Order: sequence, then C-alpha cells, then structure tokens
Amino acid sequence: MNTPTLQRRMLQSAAGGALVWLGLATVAYAVLPRLNVYELMFLLAPLVIVPLSLALTPGVYAHSRPLRLACFIQPAAALVVVASFAVGPGALAGGLTLPWLSVCALIALTGLANLQGISLRDASALTARAGMLYLAGGGAALALSRAGLAPFGLAEPIVLLTAVHFHFTGFAVPALAAAMPAVFPLSMREQRTHAIAATTLVAATPLL
Repeated sequence: MNTPTLQRRMLQSAAGGALVWLGLATVAYAVLPRLNVYELMFLLAPLVIVPLSLALTPGVYAHSRPLRLACFIQPAAALVVVASFAVGPGALAGGLTLPWLSVCALIALTGLANLQGISLRDASALTARAGMLYLAGGGAALALSRAGLAPFGLAEPIVLLTAVHFHFTGFAVPALAAAMPAVFPLSMREQRTHAIAATTLVAATPLL
C-alpha cells in the first residue's frame, strides 16, 4: 500500500464513518438509548478522527507493515466498537473492543519502530511518534471502560473520558501539529515556536 493509496483509504473511511456517526447522533436515543454525550464524543474518534489523522501520516510510514495492517482493518474495527456500545458494560462489550485495541497497538508499534535515529531537534517527527504511542493508552482505556472495569478505583465516565483524551489530545492533535510545517511554510522564528509548542503538547498529554 503506497502513500496515496493509504491516504485515500483513510479519507474514504473517515467519510463513511462521518455518515455512521451522524446517523448514531440522530437516532441515539431511539435506537441506542444507552449512548450519552461522552460515548458519542468518543465514537467520533474511531469513526472519523483517527482515519483523518492517519491520512496526515508522513509517507515513510506507508512502508510499515503494522501501519498498513492497521489501515486495512480500521474501518471494520471502528464499526465493531460501535457494536460494543449497543450492549451494557461487561465481557461481551469489552471483547468487542479488541479489534480496535489491535488497531491502536499496531499504530503504536509503528511509532515505536520509527523512534530510532530521530533527532531530538526534529519536533514534528517526535510529536507524530509520541502521538502514535499514546493511542495505545486510548485503546486500553476503551477496553477497560466497555468491560466495566474501574482501574485505580476510577469510576465512569472518567475511564471513558481517558479514552477520549488519548484519542483526541494524545493522537489527533500531535498528528495535526506534526503535519503543520509541511502544509504551512514557517519562518525560522515560527519553527522555533512550533517546536516549543509541539514538545509541550507531548509532555502535557500524560501529565494531564
């Protein structure tokens, strides 16, 4: 899967996911009465935000087998996540998150494998890879939430909101920040500002 094909597949997935999400938001209370605003907020991530962020992935990642596999199974895994919210928290709901957890793990493996040889001065590369690693935390938090588990004594909606945090702030925002210099030409001063902001973002996500 080359870069244009990967990006096209992710954009198509995001477009289809947006239609699914809009349908869910429209009929949430009629068809899936369990869905609340936090759950709808989260579902926007696997259906739309993650594939859009993957479309921004630098071309070098297109040669990564884990990333290609993640992009291949992402659309189906996102739909299975939707199905997990059709049942109450428990073993079944938790099990239905495993395909998405696999997507998150494959993306994290891609980020980990590409850390070697990255200069500490390359803020965009470090930010992109950190975001990939953080997504694994989001997948794990989702699995715990749907399984009805309360790690460290945390109660809902905190566990689900942790999944929201690591999908949006942990993964999507770093992807946007990393892609910015390639889209908008930056002056030397702006590059320094961007590097500081990107580094702060990477540090702030786990601190929060």
